[in-house]
Amino acid sequence: MKALAKFLAGVAIVVVALLAYLILGSGLSVTVNMDIAPAANYAEEYVRMVGSEEGIESYYVVHIVAQAKNRGMIPAEWVELNFSTLEGDRLAYDAQIGPSDIAAFGSETFSVSIITQNSEARSAWLSYYLMGRESIAE
Repeated sequence: MKALAKFLAGVAIVVVALLAYLILGSGLSVTVNMDIAPAANYAEEYVRMVGSEEGIESYYVVHIVAQAKNRGMIPAEWVELNFSTLEGDRLAYDAQIGPSDIAAFGSETFSVSIITQNSEARSAWLSYYLMGRESIAE
């Protein structure tokens, strides 16, 4: 009986440790890259989206790319790229912002391009659900 009790206690400790790893080790790690350049550097994209080169010298193109990696064994659900808007933003295009699910130990890339008159950097973050709870990764 004593040996069985020790064995069951050991199994219980392993199960608790595994559950703690699953819960505490879950989440997304995110790398966000932002490139801001004059629209003249992306003239073809600008003309495709706006229709002419008129005013191109006063605009910028902002490319935001977020790489998300699920570092846990629980899938991240409804993952979306969010970004702040600034005065002077005119158009967001080529948006691959979600929602998307990321499987356990999987990864996903999100991106958006913005035509703007404002060359300032903006914030970007991912929102997602993990075990039914909303989380934010920056």
